[in-house]
Amino acid sequence: MKARLASCLLMALLLASSQIQATGNKSTFERDMKRAGEMSAMAQGEAARAFQLARLAVEAGDGSGALIKKAISTACGIDTPERIAYIKYLRDNSRALSGPEKEKTIEAANRLERAVSAVWPLRAIAGLLVKEDKNAAGNLLDKALEKAKSIPDARQRELELRAIAAEYARLDSRKAVRIADSISAPLIKSWALRSAGEAASSLPLLERALMEAESADPSGIEGLSAPGTRHVRAEFMYRKTADMADAALAYYRAGGDLESFRNLLARAVTVADGFDEAMYFTQAYAYSYIVRTAAEADPEIAKQILADIDSAFPDAEAEAKLAIAAKILKDDPSGAVQLISQVVNTAAADVKDPFDRAEITGQAIMLLGEKSPEDALKYGPCISYEELRSEAFAGAAGSLLAKGGMKPGETGKLVPEAFCQAEAWLRAAEIDSKKNPKAAEGFCSKALDLSRAAGSPYLIRRAGAEMAASGGAGLEDFFKTGRMDAFYSSEAALDLARRLSQKGPRTEAARAFGFSVRMAGGIKNLWLRSSQMIKLAKEGADIDKIGETKAYGAALQSARRLGLPPK
Repeated sequence: MKARLASCLLMALLLASSQIQATGNKSTFERDMKRAGEMSAMAQGEAARAFQLARLAVEAGDGSGALIKKAISTACGIDTPERIAYIKYLRDNSRALSGPEKEKTIEAANRLERAVSAVWPLRAIAGLLVKEDKNAAGNLLDKALEKAKSIPDARQRELELRAIAAEYARLDSRKAVRIADSISAPLIKSWALRSAGEAASSLPLLERALMEAESADPSGIEGLSAPGTRHVRAEFMYRKTADMADAALAYYRAGGDLESFRNLLARAVTVADGFDEAMYFTQAYAYSYIVRTAAEADPEIAKQILADIDSAFPDAEAEAKLAIAAKILKDDPSGAVQLISQVVNTAAADVKDPFDRAEITGQAIMLLGEKSPEDALKYGPCISYEELRSEAFAGAAGSLLAKGGMKPGETGKLVPEAFCQAEAWLRAAEIDSKKNPKAAEGFCSKALDLSRAAGSPYLIRRAGAEMAASGGAGLEDFFKTGRMDAFYSSEAALDLARRLSQKGPRTEAARAFGFSVRMAGGIKNLWLRSSQMIKLAKEGADIDKIGETKAYGAALQSARRLGLPPK
């Protein structure tokens, strides 16, 4: 009896001990995850802060002073020894774990590693300085390059090298090419060469970019032979074809002749022609991408390639036709309308998914509404989703309102969403602002009411600008709505001030500018507030000298809080 009691007591003690240990382990795991998350967030915040500091310094004309130095030191100090050591701690600790805890610990280590390895702040600051101080920009890109080379993840490393090569092309195209040549993945290298070629307007570099993409082979993808990887192979080949088409278009835009563009594009078509049976479902979309790219430079060759798209993929065919229609809409409106009508009819008959069908039809109607709003109305019943129908018919409704082809009360039926209704009324105001200012004022007033209903500061800003364009009527109502969002209100009032300073009473322009300054002072984000104040201080001299002085004082006060020395 005593032996059994002792045995039970021992088991109870062991169980309690294991529970305490498990609880302790769980507590440690949760603490580690919380700490890793905090470190990642801090690193990301410092990266963003570095760029914001640099942008403010450049906007304030202090591209070589204390603030830019602070920005650079912040960007260089993200990978602290403490964070690097914590990544190692997490990786070491993951070896003793299993199941979900192991996976979460590894992911936390990877996330922190990506955050501290961030090269983009240095690259972005260099981009800000490239026009003002090429030497400083080059030094920053060199630092970014060294940091990028040490990134453990191969794909992340090569993507960063690609972006650095693109920035370096603005300074030294030869060095940009050397960086691109250090990239092993052909599609990423092609992307880097294309970026460098576009920046330098170099036809040989752009031709090399196409050749590099052309050489890409999906057989090198790890695990491609495993079951279920046909989608990976198809996506790779689609990307290869798209990159070749992009390089061909970049070649043409950089000054290449049309015949060379067609020859380069034909090589992309040849790759798409060679898709095997496993990639058949992607082939139509590859052709569609080539057509959309070709349409930018040569709608006629785009029409020829259009015939290669299998009609079994009506969505791919529709996107290609719409791209051609958009390009020829101005010079060949009847041809464009014919293509658009084909798309709508084909989508209604052949696209099975109702949302995809509505989306394609909506895109077609948006194009049609620009040239033939009356014809666009015929397709109203084709879209059953209210939001998509509103987006599709906003432009057509605006044109019809301006022409008198639609009664104001009918707009809500065709365009039920308040945001899109506001877009329609603003479109009508834009059309009528010169030929019928009185009607435009009424349209603006209606648009402002709808913008408030939609809760859209962006539309309020646009409505304010149109009010100024039509003579400034309704400004009192506009000022009442401005407090919805301080930044947008400030921008909207600045738009008004610019317009009124050119055509309206100077007193009204000064009043709008003063309102812009007051709204900017209410922006909660210090960086955004400082940036806005600096912009107002620069622009205010031509609008309102007194307001400019206030804006300058406020900008200086914000800048001091950020460490910018007074000038």
